[in-house]
Amino acid sequence: MRKRRNMTALLLSAVLLTVTACGTGGGTTETKATQSQPAENAKTESSQTSESAAAVSQEPVTLTVWRCNMTEERTALIEELHQKYVDEHPNVTIEFTALPDSFNEKLLIAYSSGTGPDVIAHHNDVPTYIANEYIIPLDSYFEKSAKKDTYLPQILDTVRSMDQQEGKLYYLPEGCNANCLWVRSDWFQDKCGGLPVTWNEMFADIEMLTDKAAGRYGVSLRGGSGSASHLEMVMYSYSGIEKYFNEDGTCNINDPKNVAFVERWLGLYGTNSSEADIGNGWTEMAAAFQSGAAGVIQHNLGSAADHMKAFDGDTSKFEAVPFPQGESGYTVNKAPTPTGLCISSTCENPQEAFDFAVWMTTAEATSRIGEMWGQIPCDMAVLNDGWIEELPWMKMAAGMLLNENTRFYENIAYLPNYNSILKNEIEPMIQAVMAGDMTAQELCDAWAKLLEAEYQEMKDMS
Repeated sequence: MRKRRNMTALLLSAVLLTVTACGTGGGTTETKATQSQPAENAKTESSQTSESAAAVSQEPVTLTVWRCNMTEERTALIEELHQKYVDEHPNVTIEFTALPDSFNEKLLIAYSSGTGPDVIAHHNDVPTYIANEYIIPLDSYFEKSAKKDTYLPQILDTVRSMDQQEGKLYYLPEGCNANCLWVRSDWFQDKCGGLPVTWNEMFADIEMLTDKAAGRYGVSLRGGSGSASHLEMVMYSYSGIEKYFNEDGTCNINDPKNVAFVERWLGLYGTNSSEADIGNGWTEMAAAFQSGAAGVIQHNLGSAADHMKAFDGDTSKFEAVPFPQGESGYTVNKAPTPTGLCISSTCENPQEAFDFAVWMTTAEATSRIGEMWGQIPCDMAVLNDGWIEELPWMKMAAGMLLNENTRFYENIAYLPNYNSILKNEIEPMIQAVMAGDMTAQELCDAWAKLLEAEYQEMKDMS
């Protein structure tokens, strides 16, 4: 039996921990093919049967679905997809709720009162749901699914890592974002003769791109909100280390290779980056890049639309590129945390809920959601869709995910307080390093100790 956390602590964790930020929008809609009462099915994996979806598909079923990160446009698409599903499955009724930004808090309150939805999408705190048995493992359903081999294997690995005890599959991945560097490719062609391949070349090119007299810097660093997660990505990209924790539970974020990179990267501040960068969040970095004040910024594919608008659709001026090769000799990225669909332990129709989740995470649905959301579908068959080939940054990301020379380092989003540690503890230290009040070694040592303590606490609760 998994240990349960105090509900007050859970609600606080739900507010602080946000892997996927929720947007605006709300309300409940109902997509019906027929009025129905839920069929009597088992609620947990232990009660699953080998009955096929076709064998139970004639029974009337109602599925309640909650989804986060919704806008009016996204809600319209999801409702359209739900309608298409029930058109194909006339026994199913879908009751859909598009939630506003307090998704986790509302969800935990609903679960604690026994009124949670059957299916949740765009969730934020899977380890908490697992620890409290709010959601069920899907392995036995997944193994029988005809679609089990269509999902990106490395994405499934990340999903399984959310269950640190047994490595079970608690949700079906829908789509993921890809982290990258956005570069002024026209600057690189003009000043450097092309784009760099290695981190050493990138550092040299950033220096060549800098022209302080013209108000132009090689890079815009992120010193404000979000700086810790961004620094973590590039340091592990450089070092090539793929695990945070050694077998004895010690954290390697203060490995000499990581420390050397932090010294070098944050050492660009004020020389090859603007002094204003110490307070930079995403908005300020994007403004510097789009106004011609910086040649390189670090972000993800979600900013593509803003760049297209700023550069009037001229893709000869900007480009998304993978992180350069580090000392390992290959490209290293943080294992993406995909959005996806979970099934609640209170669901009375888990087989039907699973069939619905499969449909929403493969083929047409995941392609259309990915195109609107600006994320990479986790269905490998969709990665060759026309819309991905037409968008250079999506094509780059799809190629990176499918490339056998791409490596992924561990995603430790399974640590309950990981995000709050980054925001409340590490981000101020990064600013201290940039200001010269703290060394890179001191930063990385403190960072490692905080994560070690959190890791040990999680193990103690197992």
